[in-house]
Amino acid sequence: MSCAGPVAAPLGKAAEADTVLGAVEVRTDAAFRFGSRGRFRVVHGSVCRAPGRGSPLVWPGRTLPRVGAPLRVQWTTTPTAPYISGPVFLLLSFGDTPSVELPPVAGFPGCTLHVDPDPRNLYAIAPARGSILTQDGGQVWLHWTPPASFAGVELNCQLVAHAPGANAGGWLFSPGLEMWIGAGG
Repeated sequence: MSCAGPVAAPLGKAAEADTVLGAVEVRTDAAFRFGSRGRFRVVHGSVCRAPGRGSPLVWPGRTLPRVGAPLRVQWTTTPTAPYISGPVFLLLSFGDTPSVELPPVAGFPGCTLHVDPDPRNLYAIAPARGSILTQDGGQVWLHWTPPASFAGVELNCQLVAHAPGANAGGWLFSPGLEMWIGAGG
């Protein structure tokens, strides 16, 4: 499987996080372009927020994303007052992705998507017990150790939380998180 093709069920079907981010064969000429340590970038831009409420926040872990190193990323919905403990999904896509302003007429005023909207490259992962993506109340964590096949891969992530009354669509979007997986070592 390569980054160009589906990894698991595209958006429309919730996928098991372990399936999407499991060991895959990713071959790229630029496998080591991000060095041994990798890097994160939080993309703020405009995010959906409900009147009088905030939006979900993201904190990359202290460990940079690299092959063989346990990675922890945390999202929180506590600034949304009251925090959202209902359905959340981690949207995930591979490769360089420009931000996309969602159309207000679709019920997403001021919302920016920081993952690739192409259904062939967009995946939704729901938290599950025993999975690498878990949720406890308003806290969501990604615990993942990138396998060697991910060296040089760029991942884009964005947490989406269901919040009735947030907008016509009822969803809040976190800032985007870009991860470049380092070669490790």
